[in-house]
Amino acid sequence: MRLVVISVIYLLWFCSPVFAGAVVDQIPTSEKLIALTIENAQEQDTVAQASRILQEQGARATFFIPAKTAIENETLVRTLMGAGNELGNYGLEPLYWGDSPEAEIKRQLISAGDSIAKLGGKPQLIRPPFGYYEDNFLRAAADYQPEATVVRGIDTGDWMLTTPQAVLERVLSSAGNGSIINVNMQARAAVAALPAIIGELKNAGYRFVTVSEMLSKVKKEEPVPPKVQVLPYQILYFRALPRPAVALTFDDGGNTAQVTALLAVLREYNVKSTFFLLGNWMEANPQLAKRIIDEGHEIGNHSYSHPQLTRMTRGEVEQQIQTCEEALQQSTGQPMKPYFRPPYGDFNSTTSDVLKERGYQAMVLWNVDSRDWTGVGSSQMVESIMRNITNGSIVLFHLHGANTVAALGQLIPQLQAQGYQCVTISDILKKT
Repeated sequence: MRLVVISVIYLLWFCSPVFAGAVVDQIPTSEKLIALTIENAQEQDTVAQASRILQEQGARATFFIPAKTAIENETLVRTLMGAGNELGNYGLEPLYWGDSPEAEIKRQLISAGDSIAKLGGKPQLIRPPFGYYEDNFLRAAADYQPEATVVRGIDTGDWMLTTPQAVLERVLSSAGNGSIINVNMQARAAVAALPAIIGELKNAGYRFVTVSEMLSKVKKEEPVPPKVQVLPYQILYFRALPRPAVALTFDDGGNTAQVTALLAVLREYNVKSTFFLLGNWMEANPQLAKRIIDEGHEIGNHSYSHPQLTRMTRGEVEQQIQTCEEALQQSTGQPMKPYFRPPYGDFNSTTSDVLKERGYQAMVLWNVDSRDWTGVGSSQMVESIMRNITNGSIVLFHLHGANTVAALGQLIPQLQAQGYQCVTISDILKKT
């Protein structure tokens, strides 16, 4: 019950129903509508390519492209909008705004907005370049236009997933009524997957509309009671960040010696991490769960007993998630972070539906597997991780891995020497 109350408070504070000044990932609607957004098309050819795919597939989209590109290709952009697409505010040029003064961000928004308005676009729909933003951007956006809507949406994982099929599967596993799907035109796999994304979702009965049209539909519907409103939800494998950072994450549970040694290494290097713990382990080891919290780390849900959720009924999945929440509350007095990692990385639409209803923000997977559970040696483990690590990686470890602690003692100094900051999942989500 307490998690439900906390989820509603979170929703009302951070994720209000769609209204002036909202930050939206998914728009509550009972209709089978999808808003497709095209971003980061920096050249005439990529804008034309997106336009051609949409025309061939009979779909419409909201374009977030640099205003300078739009101005230089006015005829093409006007043709785009004449076909039912719309143009939002992506700033003048693709620059990272995280470190920019508010006054500079506001100047970019105003200049881009003026140009977009002259072209017949929607300057009140804003997406910061590359999707990155900090509080300085939100303050600048509010000052620029208090009734603006910051548009986020489903991360297609297009910088991590290197095949069109992988991108397609990611989208199909995440999409639902009111979803906003982002396609980055600089990511080849995402562009190649775009026709199939549109086709598959159309076959499933979805209709593609612009963001503005979806927002207007919501305003005509009856208000959605808080208990069934949808929190921003995503399936997260990896997220490119403005500065080099990685998330070291730890699953399951371990004995006292393993947990104590692992926490000592993290403390030595001033690293905070996200732990995905089992409910039955927390019940058996409440002092260790509390110690993880007390040392500044965060705990997400990994189910109660590590079953294969895809072989369970909806009621059984709900019970696994709820009893894990209760175990953390009883062990530490703290609520669960709204993040879930499915055992074995195995999930389906039922898992996602349950998580959305319970107010979870993300299903957190990984793009780098330490394979520490196999007993691989620490040096070999570190070599493999460093070979595959990239900005925004989420690395999977286990508390009970035989050589995990030894590997961390080698890995963290190497990461820090290369300029990487080790962060939590909350940090990764805040930096987007």
